[in-house]
Amino acid sequence: MFSLGFENFQLTLLNKLNFLCSVTIAKAIENLFEITVEIKWPNDLLLEKKKFCGVLIENTIESTGLVNIIIGVGINCNQTEFPEEISNRATSLKLITGNDINREKLLARIMDELANNWNKFLNQPEYFYNEYKSKCFSIDKRISILFDNKVFTGNFSDITENGELILKTETQTLIFNSGEITTIKE
Repeated sequence: MFSLGFENFQLTLLNKLNFLCSVTIAKAIENLFEITVEIKWPNDLLLEKKKFCGVLIENTIESTGLVNIIIGVGINCNQTEFPEEISNRATSLKLITGNDINREKLLARIMDELANNWNKFLNQPEYFYNEYKSKCFSIDKRISILFDNKVFTGNFSDITENGELILKTETQTLIFNSGEITTIKE
């Protein structure tokens, strides 16, 4: 687990920050271990369809319109066992690669990737939006989403540029800014 803090962040980029974080971590891991990482909307990273990483972004908006942000990241590095209730949905880098993971080396690679991506994100956030969408495995699949203690089912048709999920049901189009999704096997 690690956290990053940013002060005086631009409010206009706040909804796009998850794209940068998810893509940066995914690319760092892919380059370091030569494996494919997928994204589960909104903020989970998957290996072989199982979660191994989560990203949480918390913020406070100042009266100046600037934002203070804390990004929290948890990565399952060397775990080999998980509680029974999540064992079929969770994995670790060690289980996938078969090797012990040097967490310091992994963190350094993620931080290098973030440093390399930062200016591009500030000037071309749409690049990270497109990369995020290309790695999001549930787009164009039938899903259910749990939101506000209600379940909605339909086709995950797209993600808006602000990170919202667009769900097309038989009768309407719904937009969600958070929720827990489950892909429905056909």
